[in-house]
Amino acid sequence: MREIKFKAKDKVTGEWVYFGDLEVENNNLGLICYGDASSPDMDTLCQCVGVCDKNGTEIYENDILSFNKVIGVSKSRGEIRSISQAAVIWYHSGFVLKKISETHLTTLSFEDGEVVGSLLDDKDIINL
Repeated sequence: MREIKFKAKDKVTGEWVYFGDLEVENNNLGLICYGDASSPDMDTLCQCVGVCDKNGTEIYENDILSFNKVIGVSKSRGEIRSISQAAVIWYHSGFVLKKISETHLTTLSFEDGEVVGSLLDDKDIINL
């Protein structure tokens, strides 16, 4: 069985803090923190997907992943690459990748991407 992990922004510092198990006591939700967190912002709570990106970084809900793949080779230009981004969102009963930018890639895999940010940090990205 895998450990269920979470992250949330600290209300005071604005930095991401990481948590382990959830505790519920008297209808109040509590988190077991891995570091120093004075006050987690529960509106930014994100669950770990349970897999890592191509660099070994854990992937969380609302993360933005970048994909840079070779899709062909040209004699004059060399490698032809497709660069795209996708966000990790909850859809129906599981985590999926939703494309943010146009891409020629037909399939995207969590493990092929690289975590480059969070939807909660990037105010320029429209809500998905």
